Amino acid sequence: MRGVQSRVLSVGGFNQPVRADPAHLSADVEVELVRGTVDCANTQLATGMLPHRHPRIRPGVTAVCGVSSELAGLSTGLSHRRARDCRYDLYLLTAVPLRQCAAIVIPRQAGFQRVHQLESQNVANATDKLNLINNSRLAEGVKSPKGWKWLGDDQAVTWSREPSAGSKDEAMTLRSSSTANVGGWARRVRCKPDEYYRVECLVSCACDASGDADGLVLSMQPVVEGEPADDPVELIAPLTLEQPTRLRAYYHSPENVRSVEVQIGLARAKGVARIHSLTMQSIIEPETESHMLSCPPPPYAYPATKKVKKVTVCSSKRDARPISAILKKRFGAASVTAISADAFEADGTKADAILFPDDLPRGVKKLEALHKLAQTRIVVINLKAFEELSNEACMMRITKQADDSMQAKVSYANFMTRGFAIGDLFPFDWLGPDGLSFIQRQYRTSNAFKDFCKKHEYEVILASMANTDARSDCPICLFKPTPGGGVVVLDVEAAEQTPTNLHEPDLAFYFLLNILGAEQNTLGQYVAPLETEKEFRDQIVELGQRYSALVIKGERNPDKPRRDQIVELGGGDEGFGLPINTRPLIVLRTGLSGNDHDGVYGAMAWLKNLVRHEPFACPYALELLSRFRFAWIPFNSTYLGDMGWHRPDTVEVIEPAMDLKKQEVAAVIDLTAAEDRAYRLKCSDPALANRCRESLGQLTDRFVNNRFFYRAMDEGECRANPESMKWRIQKLAPHIESVGTSCFDAAIHRQALASGASLIRIEFPACEGYFTGQSVWRTDLVAQTLEHVVGLLFGWIAMNRQGKAIKVHAPDQLNGESAQIIRMEGSEPFRKDQRMSDGKPVTLPTASALCIANR
Repeated sequence: MRGVQSRVLSVGGFNQPVRADPAHLSADVEVELVRGTVDCANTQLATGMLPHRHPRIRPGVTAVCGVSSELAGLSTGLSHRRARDCRYDLYLLTAVPLRQCAAIVIPRQAGFQRVHQLESQNVANATDKLNLINNSRLAEGVKSPKGWKWLGDDQAVTWSREPSAGSKDEAMTLRSSSTANVGGWARRVRCKPDEYYRVECLVSCACDASGDADGLVLSMQPVVEGEPADDPVELIAPLTLEQPTRLRAYYHSPENVRSVEVQIGLARAKGVARIHSLTMQSIIEPETESHMLSCPPPPYAYPATKKVKKVTVCSSKRDARPISAILKKRFGAASVTAISADAFEADGTKADAILFPDDLPRGVKKLEALHKLAQTRIVVINLKAFEELSNEACMMRITKQADDSMQAKVSYANFMTRGFAIGDLFPFDWLGPDGLSFIQRQYRTSNAFKDFCKKHEYEVILASMANTDARSDCPICLFKPTPGGGVVVLDVEAAEQTPTNLHEPDLAFYFLLNILGAEQNTLGQYVAPLETEKEFRDQIVELGQRYSALVIKGERNPDKPRRDQIVELGGGDEGFGLPINTRPLIVLRTGLSGNDHDGVYGAMAWLKNLVRHEPFACPYALELLSRFRFAWIPFNSTYLGDMGWHRPDTVEVIEPAMDLKKQEVAAVIDLTAAEDRAYRLKCSDPALANRCRESLGQLTDRFVNNRFFYRAMDEGECRANPESMKWRIQKLAPHIESVGTSCFDAAIHRQALASGASLIRIEFPACEGYFTGQSVWRTDLVAQTLEHVVGLLFGWIAMNRQGKAIKVHAPDQLNGESAQIIRMEGSEPFRKDQRMSDGKPVTLPTASALCIANR
């Protein structure tokens, strides 16, 4: 390394120099290429550097290549050789004269730990610089927090700086003696117009509050003409948080607004609240994305390679790994075993699935041993361990991103991606040890990687999505099928992390349950709600373009919101060859409160599946549409794409331009969320309520219960206590009420009653936190409930979308009736008559529907 040994490196803002001494070189080194823009004047790598692995460089040999200042990698002039059995520690680049690059190899003992400590420090410094809120911990200042102003009455709400439980760090502590008080801190923060920001607060509290929108409140108010505007968005902390909890939301600054007032404090709450930190960071835009107009195949299209009943978690941490406890909640404590790597016996295990979340066990040190182990089971192995087995053909890098979280992009459709569409982006990363940066492990898509996957038949299921192209579209999940299972290369840390109010780990664990062959959704779909009403209305127009049977009616002036949109099905009958307008109308109403996305996207999912094309066409669609027409009013109030925020303003009610006076109306069905987390159905017609009591419970038990696994609270537990929110399978039993017309007060209800219609209101449990993280099971619950309720208006409909035949019992009043089992043969329905016998179940094959029409 002649001519380089005394050179001082300054890499990416590291505060301390690192010297390379050839005397310390050894054969056991790790080589990393740090790529970025070279400033030849001061030998410093600029921001934007990316680590990449590279084949071993011989110790003591200067590797020089002539490249431009934008380092694209080492050229063919690099002196190197391939080393199969060596591990490398670090490889840095610095500039030398004449636009050349010199490689400095730093031995493991000499510099590895020190440089990585500097890197951690650098990430923390970078995160602090990204935070737009100065004095974010409210710790600076003697008499009061520097840069903050007090709002409220000092005597009613007091403040102090006190250590929080189990920590020496002081936190801003607010105390209020009454639920009538308001007090907190505020400061102006400069922002760019039409810009996206991630906003977080780390808080803990023990309070009582007047209402759901009260307590510890973080408010964002755009500043217009020097004063805060009247339309803030708010983030409400749960009232009982023993441990500091991270709450997260995304803020989109309005156009022509250059500053925002951040307010945090107690509002109409009694008790104590602690503010540990606040963060506001500029991001490109929220990267969560879903393709709701697509229609993912039903579960029977991609049967799981293994339906897991027994799981073994082989980890050096054993029961300390969170994934073990979560799996025990889902499969039962007796079905999940946690063992150490030293105790693992490949020939002795009887588990249907084995997880290797960290170390490789003895006996699985070669790729052939892994493939043999997976011949009769699912094996999930982490990326780092699989890198060793691939002989470093799969070169892993750890990507850290300080400004925002990273996503997983669905790039392949199989049983693992049930509920997702190709191209969907969902959160998939975890916080680093510093608690500031987000971490994701990725593979480089080198020629060696591609050749390895082709040779050993691995497919890329998930790819990365980060805020730079160089870190995006990198494999983060691989799959190789075997006759009785398969190998899945996946990091489980994304499912283990502590969630914020956005429920990021829920989707990662849902994906893992798909891998393990668990029955979950049948009609549900992952949804990231659109941000604005215009985007949503445009999507409805495109819905009609994709599905020709759905006719979109309403205002089409591009300069105005399409606020009177109605989606009609079966009105013109062009696609069904039926007489025009001779059948009763069923009206579906969703979006009653502006942000109840469950009903909106659940109704859309059911309608799409009703009119979808072959090979997964709905077998009962023609039967149902021969009896009814449908009209769906997507939003009956102002659309609120909440992005984690609460909007306290009153939503505007939208009256659709729809006259029911001259039409025969069978029913108006309202779909919305119940704030008390109830699952209930209210009917104006007592006879219909009785039919629902006799049938809906059985349909829910057969097609809904024991499928949905999510974080939920104990029954009767106060929503203000998130400590009781744990992973569980809850039995969902709809409560049926006959209420007359007491809860139906819209104009459309009065018109429908005049036509002799039944009025139905279906309320689903309100979502704990942001909708996106729980969207798959929630849209599934709505779509299946809607299918069953509409089926009861028809008579009785049960649809089997699972990969096996199931048995169903028809209600007692339908015994002796003639039923039909309908399945599709190509584009035509095939019907088989079935007589309903007293007490005997009917076997319903896969992809078929049981239909019993009212006389």
